[in-house]
Amino acid sequence: MLYIPKVGCVMTLAQLVSIVFISSSSMANTIMNKYLVSRAHVQSRFFVLAVQTTVILAVLLGMNVFVGEDLQTSFEFLKKWLVLSFSLIIMIYSGLQANVLPISLFTIFKNGSIPIIVIYDYLHKGYVIEELTGASFVFLVASSLLGSVSDVSDTDASDVSSGKAQTSVTKQKARVVGMVWMAINCISSACYAIRINILMKASGVSSVAAAIYINSLALPFLLILAAAEAFTFKIPTKHMPAICFSGLTSCAVSVSTTWAASIFTTTTLAMVMALNKTPMAMSGIVFGLERLGSPWKWVSVGLGLISATCYAVSKRH
Repeated sequence: MLYIPKVGCVMTLAQLVSIVFISSSSMANTIMNKYLVSRAHVQSRFFVLAVQTTVILAVLLGMNVFVGEDLQTSFEFLKKWLVLSFSLIIMIYSGLQANVLPISLFTIFKNGSIPIIVIYDYLHKGYVIEELTGASFVFLVASSLLGSVSDVSDTDASDVSSGKAQTSVTKQKARVVGMVWMAINCISSACYAIRINILMKASGVSSVAAAIYINSLALPFLLILAAAEAFTFKIPTKHMPAICFSGLTSCAVSVSTTWAASIFTTTTLAMVMALNKTPMAMSGIVFGLERLGSPWKWVSVGLGLISATCYAVSKRH
């Protein structure tokens, strides 16, 4: 393994590249999903997920031709990955549903999976919670609470000033539903991160092969759910290019996550994913998917970044 010259830094080149990879792919995927849900108003969520997963598998199988890794097909081996596939389905579906929230809030609340992972590591792996680590969790909670309050205030002020009181009530109901889906997403994301970390270290398979196993087991269930969904929602054929492109971003997320899971601990993996919250929150405004909002909203994003920084420093020492 290649190492960066040590100048007080203990991070390997592979770890640094994986952080950049997972951050950029997560940002691109969040933007695409936000566009599909909020701008394109695509209702058939399982159809979107089925197309994304099909694109992922097509790309990964092509990559595996160059990697040259033999894929195992025995039932005993694949059943170990089945629970992970179910976690993936719940995670990505709830993530799509939660995209009714502004990107900034979505990324802040996504950090809610971190305490769950830390508690697991503390109970089962003897993880030691240091002072800086504890401080990072305090900043994390403060960030989420402040972000929630500022978003509610922004929505109320905007709608009241424009005389849309009924719209304000409707938006608030949608936000509450979005937060419920976000809670489900946090739990499923934590389960996914914990399980994938265990399997990647135990099996020794490559990140490409792991992503193939996970997505190939998930695809049949997604196709069945998409077929059932077709009776309720119209298939969004005119948005197929955007859906397929979102599949490419999902593929990047899938590979980067499995790669990071093989070289980081579960808690560190979760905090690595938290480091990109500020650029992800800004992306919604840069790409015109949401308005600027109040300064408190960005204070909450800043607290999220401080939280991730505190954790990174605590792990370094």
